Amino acid sequence: MNLWRTLLAGSTGLLVCAAAPVTPATFRMPATVRFLPESNPEPAGLRVASSPPSPPSPSIVAHPEEAPDERWEFTDRVVLALAPEIAVESLLDSSPLKLDRTLRPGLYVLQASDAGEAWRACAEWAGREGVLAAHPVAHPPWVAHDAYAAAPNDEFFRVARGNDPGQWSLENRDPETGRELGADINIRPAWAVSRGEGITVGVADSGVQLDHLDLADRTAGAPHFNFAKGTNDGSPFLRNSLGAHGTSCAGLIAATGNNHWGMSGVAPASRIASWVIWERGPAAGQPPRTITDERLGDVFRYASNTVAIQNHSWGPSGPLQRGPSVLEDAGIEDAWRQGRGGLGTVMVRAAGNERGQGAQAGDDGFANDPRVLCVAAVRTNGQPSSFSEPGACVLVAAPAGDVTEGGLFTTDLPGTSGANFVSFFPPFEYLSDFRWGALGFTGTSAAAPLVSGVAALILATRPLLTARDVQQVMLLSARHFDTSDPGLARNRAGLLFSHNLGFGIVDAGEAVRWAALWSNRPPAVEVSVDAEGSTPIPDAGFRMELQAGAADNLPLVVSGLPGTGVHPEIATAFLPLVDLGKALEDPPTRLDGKGALIERGGSPYAEKLARVAAAGAAFAVVFNADAAEIPGGSCPGGEQLCVLTGTDYSAIPAIFIRRSDGLAVRAAVEANPQRAARIHLEGAVRQFSVTRDLQCEHVGVRLRTDHTGRGDLRVTLRSPTGTVSVLQRYNADTTAGPSDWTYWSTQHFFEPSAGTWELRVTDQAGGEGLGQILGATLLVRGVPVEDTDRDGLDDAWEQSRLGGLGQGPAGDSDADGISNLREFLAGSDPLRDEGSASPDIGFFSETLVRVSWPGREASGYTLESGTTPGDWGSVTAVPGRFPVTTAILPTPAEGTGYFRVKPAP
Repeated sequence: MNLWRTLLAGSTGLLVCAAAPVTPATFRMPATVRFLPESNPEPAGLRVASSPPSPPSPSIVAHPEEAPDERWEFTDRVVLALAPEIAVESLLDSSPLKLDRTLRPGLYVLQASDAGEAWRACAEWAGREGVLAAHPVAHPPWVAHDAYAAAPNDEFFRVARGNDPGQWSLENRDPETGRELGADINIRPAWAVSRGEGITVGVADSGVQLDHLDLADRTAGAPHFNFAKGTNDGSPFLRNSLGAHGTSCAGLIAATGNNHWGMSGVAPASRIASWVIWERGPAAGQPPRTITDERLGDVFRYASNTVAIQNHSWGPSGPLQRGPSVLEDAGIEDAWRQGRGGLGTVMVRAAGNERGQGAQAGDDGFANDPRVLCVAAVRTNGQPSSFSEPGACVLVAAPAGDVTEGGLFTTDLPGTSGANFVSFFPPFEYLSDFRWGALGFTGTSAAAPLVSGVAALILATRPLLTARDVQQVMLLSARHFDTSDPGLARNRAGLLFSHNLGFGIVDAGEAVRWAALWSNRPPAVEVSVDAEGSTPIPDAGFRMELQAGAADNLPLVVSGLPGTGVHPEIATAFLPLVDLGKALEDPPTRLDGKGALIERGGSPYAEKLARVAAAGAAFAVVFNADAAEIPGGSCPGGEQLCVLTGTDYSAIPAIFIRRSDGLAVRAAVEANPQRAARIHLEGAVRQFSVTRDLQCEHVGVRLRTDHTGRGDLRVTLRSPTGTVSVLQRYNADTTAGPSDWTYWSTQHFFEPSAGTWELRVTDQAGGEGLGQILGATLLVRGVPVEDTDRDGLDDAWEQSRLGGLGQGPAGDSDADGISNLREFLAGSDPLRDEGSASPDIGFFSETLVRVSWPGREASGYTLESGTTPGDWGSVTAVPGRFPVTTAILPTPAEGTGYFRVKPAP
């Protein structure tokens, strides 16, 4: 097929002039690459002899000698990596360049006076003994383009029909039309840049089938280890579904691609190290168990200079708070601080699968750890899987299917052992070596390996990124498919997040693009603020209050239990209540500016709340049914208080109260329909004043209480700019506490730190647990900035790049769809439209072409084609999507493939 030309209406080229001529130069990157600078002659007649010389330029445009079509833009900063025996001072003593950043021993960033000075210094140093890398900091050529790899020839990659789901988690599009079918991790743009070459992922699990035909090339020569036996054998320890768990993780990460067979992993050129952490029970008939905490500590630090990423699809069970032991914590710290020569091991962990029991990821001390990348799971439509635990510590999510739609296609133990016990007849016997559909791999255990694979793509693109950088690249590249989630919010930095999915579903293509332009973040610091002294936690603090309606009426205050979705973090307004009976049908009138009073029974809570929310109700009060109507079960009628289960995605807050209280409220409303009610949380509040200016990263709260029922408590943290992290919600844990637990939140990333933070602890049960806050400590990690306007951006950057402090991180000063925060982190120009780039052409299939270009949300585009650049005809209108907008069209005839994109009027 021919390579088509692409045009963008109204786009302009970038003219960069250096102050002095620059000559071709060879750089160490760390490979040796020779670059030829572009000549930029001035147009005739535009300059006379008396004109002053051009000022020094901050950048030089050049291309590699062997790749004349590539366009690199080199800046006035220098990357310098030196062997341990070389002191940086030995180079700087005779150089005008200044040391600006020391990223780690032997790795430095220098500042030159202009791009020409940086260019010449790198050319001189690149050939010296002991110089491992010397090149100007650059904007690589792929920054503005969305490349697209061909689909692999693996038999089950394509989304199919019937009982063969294909690998929809990688690319969820109709193979015949290219139409988007749902959520995926957008893999093919990433494969155009990286396939995980040179990266090893450790799968700490039940063992891997090392000779599986789709894994043998990936496992060869890797540092396998069985920590139960102390041997180098990474084979499965059992031949059942648990024994297949590690093999299934390995397939999702790194199954060999383009081998005309089976499937493709996310990083099909990476390697897998199998680490067995399970062993048989101590006696016959006893279940398998994990190895000791001493051995688990060894797992985290094992081969940490060889294994860049660890996948941990395991964790504690039940509602109790459990964290790493002292030995396990030491192993995690060693991996974080010393792994990959000090860059840190990327540790990926599943969020947990017990959402239905009220569990939350923040109660798992491994998933809750800021040194760990916590992963939730989604269905094909992008909504959270029914089992996926929510939590403020969740960073991102990935597909995993659900019990109602089946699990992911991946590798299994051979034959009838493993999860797929079906024996297929020849010539299809190889199907027994895989699992899918009802026997497919699901749970957050399946989501985590996809993220581990994306981490491998990131590090293959930029091996010198720290583990902390990988976390931030991942969160900035994630996207939300389900915008109907009422818990979806935007923090002060302008980033969308939810407690269900963190910052969204990982986008492999965007993650690799971000990795290519990312500069390692400056070192983070931690600020801690204590709030000592005891504060009583009011009993039964989740309440409905009915105002006094007349001189002889008294206020009515009743306690209740919450739903599993949105809460009134700030008390609702006092509004009139409308009695809707059992709300089995849509309300007869609008409920704007009102609350709904609903009796239990007849249909699920979520359906009732959906009806009244659609009619405009601000909140709902649900009271129990008659005991004779619901005489038994886990929550009988009458005076029993029940949690409003199944209301995770209800759009309005609600409270469940006893039947006697509900009847009293009904009578009061009948007597005086204007009596107003509200729902609020009466809790213990502690405040923390932070005076240091940081651009926030992870934020934690160490909480110490003597409450007798931990599960009764709701714990929230409000930032100075109003973002609320739910650190703990009402749950089934009946033990005391939290006696001493540190909750971590990702949701304040890049917000400003300075100001008053507010911790609120509310007892939501009533009568079953009492206690007080004994002490609390706020822990804020982030990068120091000068931030007088407290928007999270560095003042000097705002002044120099934006001309003032009025724009803010969520603003888009050049209207290119890229926020000022993202421009700040990427080091790009917030006043230059990076979105004006030529569209990229790729082949979705043999019959379909994919056209893509930098896109903006809430924008429209017209895609036109023609047989010549001047003969344009409208093809289609395309709604904008940030960061890349895509159209998939029938392949044009040979020689007729000219395209251009115009903003819709």
